[in-house]
Amino acid sequence: MNKESGFNSVALGESFRERILRPNSREVFISKIPVEEMVGSTHAFINCDGYGIVRRAVTQRPDWQDIDILPELVPQKLEISQEDASLTQIFRVGACNFRCWYCFVDFKYLKAEPSRGDFKSPSNLLDLYQQGEIRPRTIYLTGGQPDLVPEWTLWMMEELERRGMDKSHFLWQDDNLSSLFLFDKLTPDQLEYIGNYENYARATCIKGISPESFSKNTGAAPEFFELQIEALKRLVAAGIDTYTYITLLGDSVDEARKDIPALMDDMQRKVHPNMLLRVFPSKIIEFAQTSQRAKDEHITMIANQNAMLDIWKEELSRRYSSDMLALPKSAVSLK
Repeated sequence: MNKESGFNSVALGESFRERILRPNSREVFISKIPVEEMVGSTHAFINCDGYGIVRRAVTQRPDWQDIDILPELVPQKLEISQEDASLTQIFRVGACNFRCWYCFVDFKYLKAEPSRGDFKSPSNLLDLYQQGEIRPRTIYLTGGQPDLVPEWTLWMMEELERRGMDKSHFLWQDDNLSSLFLFDKLTPDQLEYIGNYENYARATCIKGISPESFSKNTGAAPEFFELQIEALKRLVAAGIDTYTYITLLGDSVDEARKDIPALMDDMQRKVHPNMLLRVFPSKIIEFAQTSQRAKDEHITMIANQNAMLDIWKEELSRRYSSDMLALPKSAVSLK
């Protein structure tokens, strides 16, 4: 691995995939949640014998738009209140092929280390979930990077359907757009099943505004920046209900005035003309893990975010009418 130019994130993903997937038993390596991560939390607690988290969505700071789509999206699907929709049942896969300096998860829980978790099937996880007193109606698959093992999503859908929970529960998933495993590892029939599953959506994430900022943010080689756009394009083409976060992180505001419009052009041209209207700029803040990893250039990136957001908003207003900009993100069509 050349640390100067970044690592091969796809090769790393393949290596992790071999270590976290047991296809014959439908098991995936799930992180055991560290107790210290919940210390002081007022909106989350550990459940499911340590393999899950119940979390209530919280709004971001007043200087930044809210990024949580679930209180808007889930009530439409399940006919429940926004308050109920803000509560999620989280499970984390124990590996990731990026090393984002701002990740809230300690890197030692992203390496598939046997001491940090165990293999669980969707049946195991839903058994634990159904034993709990508090049972959120949204099952949230995160990590780590869930799409290292797209079978996990498929198997969870099939298990929810087998238990008669597919109409009463919503399945939500993270995806950092670090591979095309969803399309390479599943059969066309399996991919079609996922695309047709009614109560499902996923949040993707674009890690930076250019190949250079992407590499600084993730540690991966700059060449893998474009893979994010390709993965996003294929998700939308597959009919999967897709939303996107973006970290507006770069060390030069002047460069961002070129990089952000260029990225937005790519997303409109290659993914869908309306894709930008389903994007949530995500604000990175300093906390324990971030402070330990952050270098001077990262502190500069944090400080630049408000200026980057202004550029993003200016570009949106140039590209879309006020009526389009006023649409709820779940009402934006990608057909």
